[in-house]
Amino acid sequence: MISDAFGDFFVSAALPDSSALENINSKWRLVIAHGTPWCTSRFSNFKIDLLSPGPDPASPQVLWHTEREYSRDEFEPRIKSSANTFELRLNADCMSFDPANCFERRVIYRYSVDGNDHVHRVGPLANNARGFVAEWLTAPWTESQNLSAPESATTLQKVHDQFAPSFKPNDDQYTSHGYGPVRACATPRTFQVQIDSTLEKIVPGKPDGESEPLATHYFHVREVKNGYVMLSAPTEPDPTCSGANLMPAGNE
Repeated sequence: MISDAFGDFFVSAALPDSSALENINSKWRLVIAHGTPWCTSRFSNFKIDLLSPGPDPASPQVLWHTEREYSRDEFEPRIKSSANTFELRLNADCMSFDPANCFERRVIYRYSVDGNDHVHRVGPLANNARGFVAEWLTAPWTESQNLSAPESATTLQKVHDQFAPSFKPNDDQYTSHGYGPVRACATPRTFQVQIDSTLEKIVPGKPDGESEPLATHYFHVREVKNGYVMLSAPTEPDPTCSGANLMPAGNE
């Protein structure tokens, strides 16, 4: 139906510039988020556009666009704006293929718009450290870099790219991931988030295929005012991060 052109939600919010209330000629911007048509699964795609008035009122300028995956759950998506910032909260699939471990995670899409209409992802990305790591890994590097320790950016980018390899048609192998413990570290407000990885190979005539364990990564994140910052991602656990598991399986 025509009414389904924007999927299962369509929300918007206005972002006037700082002088909008004093100057009638100031520029207003409109952020719009909506789903896309989908009929076979609860997991679908959504899009966000930042619009600005153009010479033709019927054809606004698209200043910025992005699209991501989300879960079509039983909730009403809402978008909020304040000054030059807008925020949309949705659920996305977990990185784990084990529903008993984790099926969905909450993602916070918060962006700020500068005076040149450039859009920047800002924290928080999630409600907890594990969710932050999952979103940091799945978001584009241009966004994740802003929430990474500058001194570790080069190394962290290699890890980020490793978790998001390009997919080729007819590939006979892929990488799956699973959640390990989340532990507090000796350094205040620092946490270690374990992510296990496995190389899965499709083998004709073998229903379960073949599996090969890959290196486990121990992501270290620091809690800050607006969420977390990624510090490092070694393949060996830090002995100073030996606290109890703060997020057992299924606890999201």
